[in-house]
Amino acid sequence: MCWTISNRLNLTSTGTYTDVLTALNGCDSTVTTNLTVASALDLTTSTVNETVTSNATGVTYQWLDCDNANAVIAGETNQSYTATANGNFAVVVVDGSCSDTSACVAINSVGIKHNAKNVNVSVYPNPSNGVFTIQGLPTGTIIEVYNAIGEVVLQLESNTTRIEIDLQNKANGVYFVKTNNLVTLKLVKQD
Repeated sequence: MCWTISNRLNLTSTGTYTDVLTALNGCDSTVTTNLTVASALDLTTSTVNETVTSNATGVTYQWLDCDNANAVIAGETNQSYTATANGNFAVVVVDGSCSDTSACVAINSVGIKHNAKNVNVSVYPNPSNGVFTIQGLPTGTIIEVYNAIGEVVLQLESNTTRIEIDLQNKANGVYFVKTNNLVTLKLVKQD
C-alpha cells in the first residue's frame, strides 16, 4: 500500500509525517499525519476435494456462497469450509479493522467418491424412500449425514461393513454422507 502526502511520495512505512502547506495567499498550515501501514491480508486459498482452506492465519473468517450473491454461509467461520453441494465459495478474511474477500473457488466434486484408503463402498437403493444401505465401509467408520444446506442430520459409527441409514423422517431431497475414510456419497430421498 502506498500513500502520498503533500510533496512526499510513496510513504510505505508506519510513522508520523509533518508537512507545511502554503496557500496561494502566502498563509501556511502544518499538517501532521500519523500513518499506520498494515500488512496486506493473505487472500489465497488451498483446496483438497470439497474442502477449501484460507491460507491466512491469526485472523477471523466468514465463508460466502458466490453463487448466491455472496450470501453469508451461516455458522461457517472456521479457517476451512467443506462444501456440501457443488458451487463457488469465497472467504472474508478479517484482521482487526481490515477485511477483504478471496477469489471464488469452484467446487464440483461433491457426491463423487474419494477413496483415500481404496475403500470400495456402495449405496443402494439410490434414490430411495429414505432407507439406504451402505456396504463396504471398514468397521468403526464414523458416518455423518448432511442435508443440502450443510446441517448434520445424522451421525453414527458402523459396527459392521454394512449399515442402514434411515432418513424416512426427513424431507425429500439430496443428502450427503461423509466418513472418516474420506468417502463422500450423495443420497437422494424421494417418496
